[in-house]
Amino acid sequence: MCVSTDGYLGNLKVRSLDLLYNAIEQLIMEFDAVHVADELSRFQQHTLTESQFAQLLGRARMFKHMPDGAKQGIMELGLGDAQLNAVCKDYYTDNSFCCNSEGSINLWRLYNLLTGVNKTSYIDNFLDRSANAFNLARELMAALQNKADCWYLN
Repeated sequence: MCVSTDGYLGNLKVRSLDLLYNAIEQLIMEFDAVHVADELSRFQQHTLTESQFAQLLGRARMFKHMPDGAKQGIMELGLGDAQLNAVCKDYYTDNSFCCNSEGSINLWRLYNLLTGVNKTSYIDNFLDRSANAFNLARELMAALQNKADCWYLN
């Protein structure tokens, strides 16, 4: 079994149902729901300006076309152009998660926009993209707190 450093399942290869059961049980036992819920609640306390949101989307589009060497150390957003367009549209029009009247958006709403457009993903990409949206929001939060650099906001 391969588990990523973030605790999310990467590739799981088993040779029996017992091994699959044990891998699922291990994943569930190691999941810290309280910690994840705490992180999700902190997303509401950090906000991107309209300019930062635009830069995030622009850089997400740029990433796909960058030389491989330049991509090192940068987390890929993992959404296609159609999904990024939907995030942009929903930034202005989504009834529940759009930007506020000043044009800023908190990371909770952004996370929900990203996971909302992820619903159009094929099932083989769905979990990876959902985990990616969570990790991106965490990275943005760290950058907004001046605890880390984030290419998407620099």
